[in-house]
Amino acid sequence: MEGSKTTKEALAEVWETLGLKATLNHPPHLTIRPVVEETAPSEEAQPSLGRSSLGMSTWLPQLPVLDTKTQGEAPFDLEIKRELGQGGMGIVLEAHQRSLGREVAIKRIKPDRLNPASVGALLTEARITGGLEHPNIIPVHALGLDQAGLPLLVMKRIQGVSWRALIHDPHHPAWARVSGDRLLWSIETLVKVCHAIEFAHSKSVLHRDLKTENVMLGDFGEVYVLDWGIALSTDEPQAPGDTAQFAKVAMEGAKIVGTPAFMAPEMTRGGPFAPTTDVYLIGAMLHEILTGQPRHAGTSLFEVLYRAHNSEPVAYGPEIPDELAALCNKATAADPALRFPSARALREALTVYLHHRASVALSDTAAERLDELEAGALRDPLSLSRQRFAESRFGFTQAFGQWQGNLAAARGLPRALASMIQIEARHDNLNEATELLRQLDDPPPEVVEAVEALRLRHADEAARLADLQQMAHGLDKRVSSRQRGLVLLVFAAAALLMSIATLVARGAFGVALDYDKGILGATAIVVIIFTLMAAFRRSLTRNRLNRQMAASFVAYGVLFILFRLLGWRLGVPFNALLALELMIVGLFCALVAISVDARIWRAGAVVALGIAAAAISPGHIMEIYGLVLAVAPIWMGIIWYKGGLPEGTPEGEPTGLPPTPEA
Repeated sequence: MEGSKTTKEALAEVWETLGLKATLNHPPHLTIRPVVEETAPSEEAQPSLGRSSLGMSTWLPQLPVLDTKTQGEAPFDLEIKRELGQGGMGIVLEAHQRSLGREVAIKRIKPDRLNPASVGALLTEARITGGLEHPNIIPVHALGLDQAGLPLLVMKRIQGVSWRALIHDPHHPAWARVSGDRLLWSIETLVKVCHAIEFAHSKSVLHRDLKTENVMLGDFGEVYVLDWGIALSTDEPQAPGDTAQFAKVAMEGAKIVGTPAFMAPEMTRGGPFAPTTDVYLIGAMLHEILTGQPRHAGTSLFEVLYRAHNSEPVAYGPEIPDELAALCNKATAADPALRFPSARALREALTVYLHHRASVALSDTAAERLDELEAGALRDPLSLSRQRFAESRFGFTQAFGQWQGNLAAARGLPRALASMIQIEARHDNLNEATELLRQLDDPPPEVVEAVEALRLRHADEAARLADLQQMAHGLDKRVSSRQRGLVLLVFAAAALLMSIATLVARGAFGVALDYDKGILGATAIVVIIFTLMAAFRRSLTRNRLNRQMAASFVAYGVLFILFRLLGWRLGVPFNALLALELMIVGLFCALVAISVDARIWRAGAVVALGIAAAAISPGHIMEIYGLVLAVAPIWMGIIWYKGGLPEGTPEGEPTGLPPTPEA
């Protein structure tokens, strides 16, 4: 227990003054009544007790009862069948009422509690309950005396079960009559209890012993508030501890009344009492509905009363709806001024909750989807995570739209967004994670860090990809391929014309081909190459590969002239020089095929055939040379022209694709 020793000792002294010492062993869940144990008359003496000795009025009607002790006596209207239950003072029996042919309940005083005080208490209960005609208050049929002059109370016989029995037994057969949400049904039942107490308060009556054990649930949906034995009229002035305004006999003994496990703080001090006292007791019932435990628990009566006296707010778990948790703590506030001012106000708050229940149900379902989302974040496929996120987000949004006071929905939506952002980030989806982050107000730092880390990684990868694309573009043989093909085709046409002219000049006019004409022809060929490259210079310099190839052709042209000059100076026969030039052309084609474009091997094959033909027939070297110099470039030109970029692709721009596969 909490609190100082001085406080506990002071309370113990107050409780002893109020007469509690005699009940220190009283079970906390049972009612402490304002009746002390007196010396009860012996069983033999009880029949001789008169009305006057028990302090009863003489005008109470006779209600003859047939039981085991009155067999054969007549007349009687009530026939005892069996015992239904016992309390601290009374016993409740089932009886058959002959005149109306119905079953009723009879409440009598237990033989060992029969005294003027207990009789006064029963009369008080009968008159209070009989004056409260309400659908949720047990009806009283009659109040009278049996053959022995002892009082009895005839009430409606309720076929059902106590609410407490259902709360503490989730498998009770009576639950079969409850369809749907049990909590929702329990709140609806508590609203009916509030209706009964609201009506009692309108009649200036306080119950003071509200608990789930005193609520009977009928087989057909009836809800009855029972046991008005310590009820108090508020019409007359009251002082702390004054609990017997209705009783016409003296009631000595305990001034603290009620059930300790449910008591309001003022009840532990003996009063004063007000409608807010019953409001507290209804709140304590709600606590038991929500938790399955009494509002005040402890290992001893003193500890239970001490907790009731302090009535600290309860920190309810996440399984309790926030609205109900706040409502319950307000109803059971230690300060009566902080409670609901009336049973009606509490009923209206419960009704509002019932109206909000659809919103709560939506947020509860959304929370289940969110729990599944977070539990499967590391193992579930992204499609399943997105589905669960969509369901939870929709549920929270709809729940909050229906009721903007739904704290679970208000907290669940940002939690769902934060969870999905991290899942999208884990799957490397920057755009999706960024868009969700934009929708999240005040995001958690770890979520922001996850998206920022992903953004930086994507930026680094984008930079590397741009470098790779630029590199791929630089080596893309498709870029300007058509222009290269056109250059080679024009060059091949010029070379073919020069070869034909040379052959015609030698055959028709006997002009011999020597170094002077060879160097002049080589110069003409180089001029043609340079002219074509100048004409197509923009296309042939658009990427690294084209620039390298252009430089190779320029180098080849210069070396072509130098090679012939060297052969002239060294006195190499011109025919032999042409054969060597074929070897150089073949080597050039091989290098281009190996390092640039494997398709050039076809042109290289033409040169190789020319070399083989020259070796077989050296006398025809001039014709072979001219044919090779025309056919090889034509083949290369056709290959390059056909291998250009697809129609509509801007020449010279990166495609984002690797070079086309080799043909």
